[in-house]
Amino acid sequence: MMLLGNKRSQGEERNWSVVLSPIRSEIDKKKISQKISEVFSLSSEEATDLVANTPIILLDHLSRPLAMKVKEYFRSTGAEILLTNDIFLKRKCYRTVWPEPPNLSFLNEEALPAASSSDSELLPTDQALNEIRTIAEETDPHEEAEEIEQEQEEASSLRDESQTWRHQLQDLEEENRLLRDKLENASNAQPSMSRLPSNEGADKEVRELKAILSQMREKTEAVREEYHQARQIFDQKIQNTLKEKDVWETKYHELNAAVQKKQKDMESHFKSEMEKVTQDTRSKLTQMIETVNALRQEKVHLEKALNEKSQEVVLHHQKKQFVEGEMQTVLAQKEEAEKMRAQQETQLEEVETKLQEIQLMRADQEKAVQFYQQQMEAREHELENARRQIREANQQLEQRESVQKRVQLASQLSDKEAMLKLFVKDQERLELEIHEREESMRKVLAEQEKVEREIIEIRQAQRHFMESSKREQSGRAKSPRIANPEGSQNSGLKDSLSPHD
Repeated sequence: MMLLGNKRSQGEERNWSVVLSPIRSEIDKKKISQKISEVFSLSSEEATDLVANTPIILLDHLSRPLAMKVKEYFRSTGAEILLTNDIFLKRKCYRTVWPEPPNLSFLNEEALPAASSSDSELLPTDQALNEIRTIAEETDPHEEAEEIEQEQEEASSLRDESQTWRHQLQDLEEENRLLRDKLENASNAQPSMSRLPSNEGADKEVRELKAILSQMREKTEAVREEYHQARQIFDQKIQNTLKEKDVWETKYHELNAAVQKKQKDMESHFKSEMEKVTQDTRSKLTQMIETVNALRQEKVHLEKALNEKSQEVVLHHQKKQFVEGEMQTVLAQKEEAEKMRAQQETQLEEVETKLQEIQLMRADQEKAVQFYQQQMEAREHELENARRQIREANQQLEQRESVQKRVQLASQLSDKEAMLKLFVKDQERLELEIHEREESMRKVLAEQEKVEREIIEIRQAQRHFMESSKREQSGRAKSPRIANPEGSQNSGLKDSLSPHD
């Protein structure tokens, strides 16, 4: 609040300062810093540092007309310029220290063309999204919150100061009216007093009243001028805030529509891919189950055939009597057959172990797919909550003051952009994991096909071995029977050809 005293006419004094108010938009900061760098021949770093430390006194000790020219010159860049000669307000601001007096010859040049209206035009969706992301990444939330609080305090102080100036103006007008009444009364009483002897005291009082009245008029004019100036600044801030709010709302609606469209496309694509993967997985799993069932049935048949062959061997063993040479040959063949059978059994066990591992891996894959589906449902639920919060925020924005609307809209928009980044990162991570799972599934299926081919080869070798042994047994049955006194050897052969083998 300004302290009013007995001042001289302020329009002729060179005590006016040009103050640069804080700037919220990064684009406006860049424009203003570039303009200051061009006008005062400063480096870009110095101009950026100067714009960052606001409120700051750019120029001081100017006459009011010259200060008004400077204000009008910088207004085209979107800067909020304040003119003041209040020493208390100057103490609250930073001050630019110039090594030498700045050159103001740019005010005499031709007026710059009007600022391009591109700021008010709507940017394309991708450019607006990149701009918002850049601002959100470059802006510190704590500094932004402090700037928002500072703006709210400044707005409140402007309201209080405007109200104070209004009251002071009313008081001064009332005091001026009383003094005017006194002066009129004194003027009316002057003809009657002229008839009386000269009264120096009354003349002195009239002169004092006139002097006080002229001082009060000066005070009234000064206060009225300051009040109109503050009111103009406050109205300009409100208009800028409303314009910026409309622009941000339009950008927000466009971005929201683009995000929703992109999200729907991604959801439909992901659902179609998941359905394809699920169908392929189910068909492959069905084929695997059918193959396993067929292998089990074949195993049962082979066991039955083996039991039958074992019984036939027992019956033929009672009738066979081999010569010693043939017995040795049979024993050698038997040892080789046992080795081959042991190898085949070992291979069969390895195949069954691999098949069990494949089944376990298949179950893990299904669990992983279910887990990813649950994660995607949770992300969809979070997105729905975010949309609901945005709708609630829009309803709240309509009920608050214009300054708070802009602040809340900017903060919520940055939060939703950050949340959207997290969702996009999670979705990319899930897609990568699903892709890796698909690669591992293809490897497992390739390994499974290899195992199935090995099982078929083993079955063919086993079938070939059984047929060859059957032919050999039938050949031995047609040979002459000779008594064999070595019963232990026959019993050993019988045991070796028992069904459990």
